[in-house]
Formats: sequence, C-alpha cells, structure tokens
Amino acid sequence: MQKLLILFFFLCLIYTADSCMDCRRNGVSYRSNSDFSFDEGCYRFNCQCNCDGSWNCPSFRTQNICRNPSVSNRCQKCQRKGVEYPGNSDFSFDEGCYRFNCQCNCDGSWDCPSTRTQNICRRPQVPDRSCPGCTVKGRNYPAGQFYYDDVCLRIFCECDCNGSYKCSSDMNIC
Repeated sequence: MQKLLILFFFLCLIYTADSCMDCRRNGVSYRSNSDFSFDEGCYRFNCQCNCDGSWNCPSFRTQNICRNPSVSNRCQKCQRKGVEYPGNSDFSFDEGCYRFNCQCNCDGSWDCPSTRTQNICRRPQVPDRSCPGCTVKGRNYPAGQFYYDDVCLRIFCECDCNGSYKCSSDMNIC
C-alpha cells in the first residue's frame, strides 16, 4: 500500500510539472515557474514565468542600466550635423553666439536645456544708446545675435540697430 501511495505521489508530481506552460517573449522560451530577464532600451526587466505561461515583470525589479557607466557601450549614439556623441554622456557645440551644453541620452535622443546654454559673444560693457536694439514678443534684445524659445522651437535671430530683426534658423528643443 505504501509503494502505491509513493507511486501515486510521483505521478501527481510529474503530471503537475508537465501541465505548466513555458513563457514566450520575442521567440524565446522561458521555463515555467522560473525567473528570467531581458534588456530593452535602457531597462533590464527581471521577470517571473508563471505556470500558466503568463509572465510578470514588477517595476520594483526593473533596473535602468543606462545610468551605470559600465553599460554605456550598450547605449545608442547621438548624431548632430554628422558628429556622433556616445550615449549617456555630455557634449557641447557652438552655433552663432551660443554654446549649447547637451546630454546625449542612452536611446540616441539628446537634450540641450536653455538653462545650460551660454552666450559666448562679447557684448559692450556700456550700452550703446545710438543702437536701441529690438523688441521681439515683448522682450528687448540688444543689437547682434540672439535666440528665444517658442514652445518647442529655439529660434535664432539677428537684431539691427534700427529696431528690425531677422530670424534665420530654428532648432527643435522638445
């Protein structure tokens, strides 16, 4: 009788193990009732494969791998006018009278916040009263090159001494 009970127990155990389904993600199978992980963009998802073939990856187990300098080589490069910058790094470039200090994100996008932009042109210490500058959208600018932000665009202009101005280029800053 005891041998029969043991045999029944093992058959139940085998049947239970065989009744679970593996999880599949992007063509890769993961054993049921086990943990697995995968990288997508800047994130490493640490997941659990359930017996019914479903899987869950709780947010508290997800890691941002781009913030770790040892994984910067996994990041995409940013490109600006034919120049490449490594992902997860800072870079700067000059355009007109402005130096843009930017961040290259791990996904290949880049940000150049206006708070980090510097005017690199020299301005006269004493305002030139004969050259009043110009007013654009209610704001006064001295003669010379300047820019202003309008929603998602940074607009580059040049102000003449007669109060007129001409804008020649813009840049998406969103």
